Amino acid sequence: MTQLGDFFSAAHQNKLHASTPASGTFTGPNDTDFPIRIIATPEDLKEACSILSKHTELAFDLEFDDMRYFYGRTLSLVQVFDGETVFIIDAVALENKIEPLLRIFENDHLVKIFHSSWNDLMVLSELYGCQMKNVLDTSILYRMLGHSENSISLKNLIKTYLDVDMEKGEQSSNWISRPLSDSQILYAAKDVIYLHQAAHAMKLELEAAGRWEWAVEECKTLEKIRYTPDPKPYLKLAQKNRIYAHLYPRFAEVWYFRENLAKKMNKPPYQLFPNDVLCELVRQPEKTLEKWDTYRGIHPSLRREPNLQQLKKLTAAEMPAPAIPFRETENRIKAFERSMVDYKAWLREERKTVLTQLKKLLAETHGLPITNLFLSEKIQPEVADLGTKKALKNWQDQLIRETCEKHNLDYSLIYFSLY
Repeated sequence: MTQLGDFFSAAHQNKLHASTPASGTFTGPNDTDFPIRIIATPEDLKEACSILSKHTELAFDLEFDDMRYFYGRTLSLVQVFDGETVFIIDAVALENKIEPLLRIFENDHLVKIFHSSWNDLMVLSELYGCQMKNVLDTSILYRMLGHSENSISLKNLIKTYLDVDMEKGEQSSNWISRPLSDSQILYAAKDVIYLHQAAHAMKLELEAAGRWEWAVEECKTLEKIRYTPDPKPYLKLAQKNRIYAHLYPRFAEVWYFRENLAKKMNKPPYQLFPNDVLCELVRQPEKTLEKWDTYRGIHPSLRREPNLQQLKKLTAAEMPAPAIPFRETENRIKAFERSMVDYKAWLREERKTVLTQLKKLLAETHGLPITNLFLSEKIQPEVADLGTKKALKNWQDQLIRETCEKHNLDYSLIYFSLY
């Protein structure tokens, strides 16, 4: 987790605030038909939040850096649209002091409209311990209409519902460096000004289809999002790069060495030495260190003798030979499939048969995109183990109950957990 005090100290050292934008009305080119206010001081933030808290519905978006320019995740902007004014809240200029805004996020009586909110909510949870309440996610609303199983981009959503073409040229720009350009500020504003209209248009469709309550329940689950540190974060990278399991101890040592040094230097880990070099260092340490000077992307500090000696020390230990070839263990056990005996094993197979029938019937009535939300091939084993009451949401369980009654299927066979 990023130490925010360390980040902002480093930000000053790197002169990111050489031209901190002043609070006030944005005077650059603005074709949004709405005023844009830059909020960069505690006093203006307090005033803005006083205005925002009087509304019942607000549209939000976040811009943040995720291990691209600095170590960890760093919030840059919070964009808010109240239907009249766009507020661009500069978290960097405010040096993380956004407590009045956090109170709005946690206000259960104020609807917050986001698009694809998961990453935004996770960042707020990680950096601020913020528990967002009453979120309405337009990507979830779209999926509940059953048009597609895939998520829709904000650009395509706005084009579909409002026939507006959004420019996304600033999407991958540097949101941490200051001053922000006029085009960045305008881009950030446009990410929120269309959300109210799109959300209301989809609400009408969902109400007409009898699915609005389903969407509300799906969005309610977003309140459960909590950041929890991964106890073994190195495994994601190890498995992605096909590191054999017997090399995990060595991989962990090298991964944490790079991670701790990156945190100390306030740089993304990949800027110290690339992931492919890390993996080769674990697979073939002696050969890799011999060619160390020939690799591109190695930070100068990692070519110095003390750090080289540390890497040699970390990779010197012999690793045991693998008991089983890695690829034989990769997909041996599917998620939620547990070994059972006698009655439970039989019952589980019976349940899988019923769930397969249900999926076909539900798809005929509600379409495959909606049905796959809770009865895809990947999810069915979990439902077979845990039962519909425990594994599914209320609206999903209700659909299954109604379908069982309509087609004379035994709902009592599948609703309870086997554990």
